[in-house]
Amino acid sequence: VRDPAIYLGFREPPSRERLRDLIAHQGIDALLTIMNRVPVGPGDTYLVPGGLPHALGEGLFLVEVQEPSDLVVRFEFERGGHVLPESARFMNRGLEFCLDVFDRSPWSPGRVRVEAGCPPRRRRALGPDSWQDDLIGPERTPCFRVRHSTLRSPVHKAETSAHVAIVTTGACTARAGGEIHRFVTGSKFFVPAGIGAVALEPEPTCTVLECYPPGAA
Repeated sequence: VRDPAIYLGFREPPSRERLRDLIAHQGIDALLTIMNRVPVGPGDTYLVPGGLPHALGEGLFLVEVQEPSDLVVRFEFERGGHVLPESARFMNRGLEFCLDVFDRSPWSPGRVRVEAGCPPRRRRALGPDSWQDDLIGPERTPCFRVRHSTLRSPVHKAETSAHVAIVTTGACTARAGGEIHRFVTGSKFFVPAGIGAVALEPEPTCTVLECYPPGAA
């Protein structure tokens, strides 16, 4: 797919009545035309505040990190040929409740870039040619932390908090607690708190997305 993109916020905010009509009559294409189309590439990170309308374009494969919650309201009623029941659309609260949830304030491209974009910030070196970046920290949300490690040689990596790790490119072997495991692109693994340093050996390179609880140091 050429020029993959996500859609974030209303560039041209609709009135409450217009939004109600577009949702009720499933004017999805019309909704997308008044939202910000944001081109994305590998490694791009965006934070979507609660209530901000958003959608995914074609050809995207991503990791969606969120709070454990079932509070979801949807514009679209059909996905992949499956029609969602009423209970799966607005949490059994109705369309009027849904309209109160959505952020209908104007989101310019500049606002999207500043308030939603999360460029990587170097956190620490993990060796002479490996490093860890902060993607989402406490200044962006109190709900969770997201970091990204790039491994280009063997490292011993210690964290003070439990976290879930997802291999995003390459492969690596991990040694900790007397166990050895090999992880490839797409593998997910949990690193307990207090396990000590984990020896990671990339093959020959590897990138790992790390998801931490809000209190992670």
